[in-house]
Amino acid sequence: MLEKTKEILTRLLLAERAPTRLAVAFCVGTFVAFSPFIGLHTLLMIIIAWFCHLNFAMIYLASHIFNNPITTIPLYWADYRVGIWFCDHILGYIPTNPVWMEWINTQLSYYTGLSGMSLWAFIIGGNLLGAAVSVMLYPLIRWMFNRLMG
Repeated sequence: MLEKTKEILTRLLLAERAPTRLAVAFCVGTFVAFSPFIGLHTLLMIIIAWFCHLNFAMIYLASHIFNNPITTIPLYWADYRVGIWFCDHILGYIPTNPVWMEWINTQLSYYTGLSGMSLWAFIIGGNLLGAAVSVMLYPLIRWMFNRLMG
């Protein structure tokens, strides 16, 4: 069973022979991993892979390298902190939450002691951090795939 899974994964990953396109797919997967849209990552990967004709297996692999059960909490904490910093220092204010977010803030405050979370800071931070990490990784990943496939 494990050998068959490994064979299928290898075939899917090597379906794309262009190192540049594999590097782009890896970086898109990295962006999706940092995406603040919790619960929609797989749908985002499918849509992006289909519209951009990218290797879905590489997007999926990269996304799960960065966003897995061990890294989820630190990753989302970093998303939030970057968003708070950006909103406070660049925009000059922290955007207010929609009305429905107040219920979530009440629950978070009650169960965890966290209060005053900003949904918009989380969304902005996740997208900024995902874009920054993806852009910074692209040259390294492209070089790696060129070496592996060259």
